[in-house]
Amino acid sequence: MKSATLSMIAIAAGLTLLPSIQASSASQMSSHPRPVTVSVTYGIFVPGDSANAESSAKLQEKGRRIIYSMASKECQIIRETIAETCTMTRISVRTNNYHRRPNQGPDGVRMNGSANYKIQPK
Repeated sequence: MKSATLSMIAIAAGLTLLPSIQASSASQMSSHPRPVTVSVTYGIFVPGDSANAESSAKLQEKGRRIIYSMASKECQIIRETIAETCTMTRISVRTNNYHRRPNQGPDGVRMNGSANYKIQPK
């Protein structure tokens, strides 16, 4: 009988502690900001002959390399300023050939890129 009473006390004590443990871990979780998504856009102009397919393709490749390079460095900037962690989750690049009229600047390729990063705020 004595051991049954002690077991009931232990069970009751465990049930009493369980809600406080859950509340404690919930409050700890709420003190850490939730992960968020940061979106960054890039715009560049690559001057050059974009009149034919071969030269336009070379300009586009050069532009993509520039945008990819910019995007790959973004997590470093984000971690230095606002986040504990950073992971790139998406990147896209859009290209438009640009033909100006004579005496109005160079031909080339205008490119826009965007990237999304999943971060854990500081």
